[in-house]
Order: sequence, then C-alpha cells, then structure tokens
Amino acid sequence: FKGDIFVLCTIYDLQTEARFAFNVMKHESALFPTASKNLIQVLRNQYRAERGQCKARYRLKGEKVNACIRRHLAQNESKCTMIFRTFIFDEAHFARNLTTFWGCGAALIGLHAEAVFPMSGTPYNN
Repeated sequence: FKGDIFVLCTIYDLQTEARFAFNVMKHESALFPTASKNLIQVLRNQYRAERGQCKARYRLKGEKVNACIRRHLAQNESKCTMIFRTFIFDEAHFARNLTTFWGCGAALIGLHAEAVFPMSGTPYNN
C-alpha cells in the first residue's frame, strides 16, 4: 500500500461498477481493476443464467449458484491485488444475493480490500 486508502461506497456506485464490468468485459473498473476477465465472465454468466438469459456454464453438477460463485471467487483470490486498506459499503443487506450486480460487486470488492466493513440500518434475518 502506498498510504492509507479507504473507500466509502453507496449501493448505486457498486451496482454501476459491476454493471459496467459485466457489459464492457474489460479491466477498466476503478473498484476492481485486477479482477480477471475470466472471473468477470463467470459472474456475468451466473447473473444472466439466474434470469433465464443463458445457460449456466460454470457450475459443477448439482452445484447451486452461490456455491459456484464462491468457488470461483476463492480460486481467483490470490490473483487479485489489494488496492484498498479499508472498504466501507452501506446497505449491505442487499449483498446477500450473489446473483445481483450489488452482490457480485461486493464479492469482487472483498478480493481487493484488506478490510471490508458492511453497514446496514436494516435488520438482517439469518
């Protein structure tokens, strides 16, 4: 790290960055610039498959979508560079679903931050 870097992000910012990464499929994202093109492609495929827009190509037989996404995130964890010391995001209760722009964006941020602080004023049901 070149200094203390922390980011406070809103739901709109994270959704916009994830949508941009999914649609453009390039390494131009300011929030997750070192995420591999393959990882973005996997997340995009799972997002679209959950909406019936394409076939889920990256799931193992019998694997649920969240397990598939977590597996691919874990496989790519060592390939991502830490660019944030602390990342704070609001409305974290929306990140429970990994097949939304918000959930995918939050998962990608987790690969690029040393510490992540999700915040929410909404009660979180287990």
